[in-house]
Amino acid sequence: SRRLSDFHLAVLNFCCEICLVNFLILCELAAFYSCAPHRFRCILSINHMVIPNPKEDIYMKVTFADVDRETLYLLPPSVQDWLPENHLARFVVEIVEQINLWALKSSYSGRGSKPYDPEMLVALLFYGYATGVFSSRKLERSTYDSVAFRYIAANTHPDHDTIAAFRKRCLPELKGIFVEILTIAHQMKVLKLGKVNIDGTKVHANASKHKALSYGHACKLEKQLEAEVTELLQKAESADNSDIPDGMDVPAEISIRAEAHCGN
Repeated sequence: SRRLSDFHLAVLNFCCEICLVNFLILCELAAFYSCAPHRFRCILSINHMVIPNPKEDIYMKVTFADVDRETLYLLPPSVQDWLPENHLARFVVEIVEQINLWALKSSYSGRGSKPYDPEMLVALLFYGYATGVFSSRKLERSTYDSVAFRYIAANTHPDHDTIAAFRKRCLPELKGIFVEILTIAHQMKVLKLGKVNIDGTKVHANASKHKALSYGHACKLEKQLEAEVTELLQKAESADNSDIPDGMDVPAEISIRAEAHCGN
């Protein structure tokens, strides 16, 4: 019995030595091929070890681009670099910059904290409505997770209450401003802004055959654009009336309820 135990111990020591040698060989190969030892599909045994040909591993041939989310910018990033030159958000901002917004800006009292620039809010609302984003909460969230909305808002984030209050308070002015935006786009031969058709196909007139629009055609076109704007603003009103906190607020709500439950 004593001799049998000594024999088993000797075999165990021998196996450990073989495994240690195999592991050291793997480490040397890993260092040579610049990869971790576990990347080698090896079979360790007392009698033999199988090491695959590195050419069989496709990852040995590919150098992937680094994914670096930690390194800071050497220079502050510019919002002008975020969008291509012909992006709709740029077009909307440029049109709004041409419009006289004195009536909106003069309605501010100047008391309290600095308000958001009405020019930015108008562009934010119009771009959102034109692209199918009507809820004030979704507009707020888009200033965080959409590059186009972040560009329009100049990397600021007006909250949904501010957006909704601006729309309600300035509703009469916004109707005229939105029609003016669409009119300017039509004059620039733009057929569609986002999901809004402004090509005049709903207007049955032959003015397209002439260099200048007839007065009657212009009136019909204006009514069409006003109808488009009215529909957009109605959708925004309905979205805010039926709006509930979206997924962005779920973690906070869960945390609040969990604290309340623990308190009880």
